[in-house]
Amino acid sequence: MAGTVFSIALIALGGVFALFLLGLLLGLLRKEGARSQDRPSVSVVVAARNEERQIGRCVAALLAQDYPRDRLQIIIVDDRSEDATAAIVERMAVGHEHLELVRLTSCPSNWSPKKHAIAAGVARCRGEVV
Repeated sequence: MAGTVFSIALIALGGVFALFLLGLLLGLLRKEGARSQDRPSVSVVVAARNEERQIGRCVAALLAQDYPRDRLQIIIVDDRSEDATAAIVERMAVGHEHLELVRLTSCPSNWSPKKHAIAAGVARCRGEVV
């Protein structure tokens, strides 16, 4: 009796394992990459203040993404920088229509500067996903 129950459990476990392997194989064989129109449009917002040392690498990494350009919007919000942050982004935006610079010159006294910058960027978003 115990041997029969063990045999049935072993066969059931083997069946579950076989289904797992089949699912894994089907996932690996699935066509890679959905068509551009099947992917949601995405907006990325980066709030930056006095980031001239890092903003170039940040923007370069965002531009290097393999997401379809017609479905991607990159918004860099210059939050009252006193350095070359905005100039670097402007230079990098040449030839990249999906990269936008938003420049802020003030912040309402009742707002956190970072929250104000993010809100300004989000207000410009066109993507389905932010």
